[in-house]
Amino acid sequence: MSRGFLFKEIEIENFHDIITQIKSVADKYQSNNQFYFNHIDRDSFLKDCDLVKKYFDENGCEISVVATIEIPPKSQCNLHVDSQIISSLAMNFPVLHCDDSYTSLYKIVSGTASSKKLSSGLTAMDFDGCEAVEISRYYLKDKAILFNTQVPHRVFNNSDELRYAVSFRFKKDPWHLIK
Repeated sequence: MSRGFLFKEIEIENFHDIITQIKSVADKYQSNNQFYFNHIDRDSFLKDCDLVKKYFDENGCEISVVATIEIPPKSQCNLHVDSQIISSLAMNFPVLHCDDSYTSLYKIVSGTASSKKLSSGLTAMDFDGCEAVEISRYYLKDKAILFNTQVPHRVFNNSDELRYAVSFRFKKDPWHLIK
């Protein structure tokens, strides 16, 4: 099922309450470094944001990783696919300054990806230097987005502020959320 799936907006009844709770602890989890994607302490975050934990528990989703995605003002990240081993889906929540940003999803037309080790120690498949065509895009504004991290993608931040989102990765892909 993962090959054709790109993304879906996920309706969450108490979404705005969840975002308010995440914003209340956002400073605690901000990376203060130059990495776009940063793993944070899962257990601590889920304790601080019990509404998120409750949502995922009630929907049969076991979280393996929680990460922040921080894109500097007027910038974009490299075209890449995430190097998740266990699953391919992620659910992203907008936190700060996401209104003037989007994530583009691509089809690679030519070129070869290379494995890139990030300064954080994580790896990603990098497609810089490849010819790619945008096939879709999503806006992370007022809903959570479930998306396929194995589709080449990059985030664009057109705002004058740091774009800050939180991403959840799963022990088992929650395909049941898109039905």
